Amino acid sequence: ARPARYGDVAVLYRYGTGLEELEQALRAHGVPYAVTGGARYYTRQEFRDLLTALRAIDDPYDEVSVVGALRSPFFGHSDEDLLAHVAAGGRFDYRSGSPENAPRLGEAFATLRRLHELRRVAAPAQVLAELFEATQAAAIYALKPYGERRVANLLKVQETARALAEARRGTFGGLVEWLRTRAEAEAAE
Repeated sequence: ARPARYGDVAVLYRYGTGLEELEQALRAHGVPYAVTGGARYYTRQEFRDLLTALRAIDDPYDEVSVVGALRSPFFGHSDEDLLAHVAAGGRFDYRSGSPENAPRLGEAFATLRRLHELRRVAAPAQVLAELFEATQAAAIYALKPYGERRVANLLKVQETARALAEARRGTFGGLVEWLRTRAEAEAAE
């Protein structure tokens, strides 16, 4: 008796059968949608960005993760920023101080250095809160398509960190390893 509305439609999908392609098509046509269930959580871009940043915080020698974190929405540096830093003789060792040739990059290095030190004395959930605060990540992801869901996914990691801490497996390195293992298992699946 009335025209169909978006809320009248549900698409049921078997786990792991191309949901990403359907999401891209819906976004391209401006169709609002929500994914329920935990399928593919560990392969979502916002999760991968966060895991990269956490790996960089945990291990300053992991230059791939440091560069990935710098390029992610958490720090927002372009390839040109990073290339200019390297061309000026810079390295991606945030423990060695701030690069003189790139003040904005220096701010990112200082944040990574501070969080690296904080991870030794604070609960992992606190380190995540500090990362979100320092980088304004929640605001950045909120501005992306389906930002509310993306922010919820980031905060889910913070809740996971709290739960692991309560289970007495709450070191920062333990959290990073736990998340990495789940992401690899989901990717392999």
